[in-house]
Amino acid sequence: MPELIVPSPAVKDSFWTAVEEYAAAGMGESPSTFSAIEIVWLYRELGAGDRLFEQHLARMEAEAAGDRPLRTYWWVEDGEFIGRLTLRLGLPMGERLKGGDVGYDVRPSRRGEGHATAMLSTCLVLARREGLEELYVNCEPSNKASRSVIRRNGGETVKLPHPRGRTEDGYLCHRIGL
Repeated sequence: MPELIVPSPAVKDSFWTAVEEYAAAGMGESPSTFSAIEIVWLYRELGAGDRLFEQHLARMEAEAAGDRPLRTYWWVEDGEFIGRLTLRLGLPMGERLKGGDVGYDVRPSRRGEGHATAMLSTCLVLARREGLEELYVNCEPSNKASRSVIRRNGGETVKLPHPRGRTEDGYLCHRIGL
């Protein structure tokens, strides 16, 4: 059964395979702040994979310990990296509404299996432990899969005072009561 874990070297090879999937699918973003294509190039062409991976782990650890912690978790099953979830803590309400408290993605080969719904459900438990009473999750209006994940976890659309009731960048904002 999959579980959320703190990012770990134990799943490094599977992480790289997932990054390659993101690049092959033509997706610009990956489980990192680099684009998937940049990561694959660094990994393959420069042989910088181990160093880059260690830097990535160190950055995530530092972000988790900051004044406004950004906690990153990996969704893993039997040593396979399936997806990523981030939980932002300590943000003022305006930033929570603009960017959301939670971000998640599932590697392309494992989509449609319920992993995003399960990750977000598990995140609700973590958020309660952190003392949150509600979570805000944003997604693009055209992302029906993500909107469905949010609804299955109790999310309701929040009407914001921006054009069309969305965030400044056009995203839909959803509230999940804990």
